Amino acid sequence: MLATIKNVLAAPTFEDEEKTRAAALLNMIVLVTIPFDIAIAVVSLLTTANGPIAIAAVGFLDSLKVAVLVMIRRGRVRMGGWIFTAAMWLMFTSMAFFFGGVTSPITICFVIVILVAGLVMGGAGAIGFTLLSVAAEISVLLAEMAGVLPEAPSVLPPLFTSIVRITNYSILGIGLFSAIRRLNVALLQSRTDAQALAASNLELTDRTSDLERRGRQLQAAAELSNAAITTRDTELLLSRAVESIRVQFNLESATI
Repeated sequence: MLATIKNVLAAPTFEDEEKTRAAALLNMIVLVTIPFDIAIAVVSLLTTANGPIAIAAVGFLDSLKVAVLVMIRRGRVRMGGWIFTAAMWLMFTSMAFFFGGVTSPITICFVIVILVAGLVMGGAGAIGFTLLSVAAEISVLLAEMAGVLPEAPSVLPPLFTSIVRITNYSILGIGLFSAIRRLNVALLQSRTDAQALAASNLELTDRTSDLERRGRQLQAAAELSNAAITTRDTELLLSRAVESIRVQFNLESATI
């Protein structure tokens, strides 16, 4: 039974290593955050006047999370990442609007949205959701200054605040673990490549030296052949052969 559940919840693997990494990270974040979503909804329902709104928001978000899990398993990891991050951003913007405005602990969740976007979708995702989060923060601030925000509890229940923070800590920890692990893998690969390159350079140096040695031998043989053809004097020929060998092999002296 446990093995079956583990297989169902495990992230799929793909031929593309980067796609497999993103799928595993997104899968883990989605599964970890669902229980926290439910806890936030229950606490909001029991302790605040905006509980039904929180229930609706969490129900919408978790439905999307289930859809994202299905997308991951069908290989649509990037699309699932965009949908999941956009849903998080929309939920946190809505909850900031209904639960205290810019002073709400919900607003810190935009940092998590940016982190997830960067890890799952790369630099473009991080920049895009940074701009969206800034826009949401400014919009909530303007609405609060204009007095159009719904009435929120003066002090949010400690349990609600703690659940929000624990959720953020969990996602932040998962994200940093993934980033550090990815960095370590990249460093290990870099060291392996450097060692392979050094070995290749050493082999190339040995081959170059061997070719130079063979070249000197061929040059010496060619010079001796030319001398044998053009010179009839045996002593002179031997003298030229000795001198050629001395020069080609960089010897201080050579005699016969």
